[in-house]
Amino acid sequence: MINKKKISQSLRKQLIIIVVALICLFYNNVECSAGWQSDLETMFDIVETFDQLQDWHGTATDYVTTPSQMPKKLDGSPSIWHMYSNWETPKADWIRNHGTGYVWNGTKSLCINYNNLSSSISDSNEVLGYGPSRMSTFFGNGVSGKSGYKKIHIFYMIRFRDGFFARNTANDGWEYVNGYLKTLEICSGFTGIRTWGSMSDRALVCDNPQVRSEYGPNATVLNITGGGLSLKSLLCYLDTSLTASYTTNSCYHYAQKITEYRGANIANEFINNKWVGVEVIEDIGTLNNSDGSLTINIYSDTGKLIGTESRTNQARLVQFDHYYNKITIGGNMNLSGGSATPENRFYIDDFIIDDQPIAEKYFKMCSGECVPGVKLNKVQGVKKAN
Repeated sequence: MINKKKISQSLRKQLIIIVVALICLFYNNVECSAGWQSDLETMFDIVETFDQLQDWHGTATDYVTTPSQMPKKLDGSPSIWHMYSNWETPKADWIRNHGTGYVWNGTKSLCINYNNLSSSISDSNEVLGYGPSRMSTFFGNGVSGKSGYKKIHIFYMIRFRDGFFARNTANDGWEYVNGYLKTLEICSGFTGIRTWGSMSDRALVCDNPQVRSEYGPNATVLNITGGGLSLKSLLCYLDTSLTASYTTNSCYHYAQKITEYRGANIANEFINNKWVGVEVIEDIGTLNNSDGSLTINIYSDTGKLIGTESRTNQARLVQFDHYYNKITIGGNMNLSGGSATPENRFYIDDFIIDDQPIAEKYFKMCSGECVPGVKLNKVQGVKKAN
């Protein structure tokens, strides 16, 4: 005869075990997210995993620097972010769990949603309002433009939304990315998030917001280019190097030099809907010498180096003896022709800044091969993230 009481007790025990296991799994995941941020902070200078931030979107428009508008940590304290730009009404939080495939590690990521688009691109409401067009952090000492990093390493995981880049079926490549598509700005000489230089520095530069507030006269702007006849199968980084140049108006602005980094190609990872790791290594060099350099390394989501390109002996500092101390993710996008698709979002996770190589240690930490340890010898003049 079947003992229904024993069966009921057995099922109750199994249910309790399952519930306890789920609770433990939940708390382990929470601890893992918090621990991952802490572990990375012991190894690197500035770290943002986004997991330790509250779900967030801004409510103001234009270039926004109001502290109360910036993302906050879970405990309500300030994050590393000091500026965003936005011209749309938010439809969802910009820092959150963006769904399957759009969070690399942990529980949250940042969505960059270009929203000051050219008229040639569809301004479809379906792809606006999901993120700022740019996010910036400042880590100088607030007094001198020569604070921060002479040689800077920047690492991040990035994934472009499916449909972002248009295929050219006629040549089995990509439509030519005709225009600009800014992903990262590396700026030097700032004394505040929208203030370049000291008062004496500013007296020498042109009265223009591009040089006084956005880039400064010495900066690097990284775009994505590709497609067309010459870059058929590539989606690679494009360096727009800005260096101080004296103008006919008797003031300094900047001159531009554009260089393709074809070895820093992300096309295969985009096709396969993969996250990609990017490490940018830039040495600003010394004043009036051709000893600056820029390297861009591309990593698969397993940590394998899959692309690299470098330029050395560069004159990146011909006027104003400053260091890198302001980074912007995103910017604006202005594409035309076949490359202009309705999609304009990409996602950033595990954003890291340091004075030493990052990627190899980072991926070893991901796989458990590298035990976190306290990093010594911090860079002089760098303001640690809040």
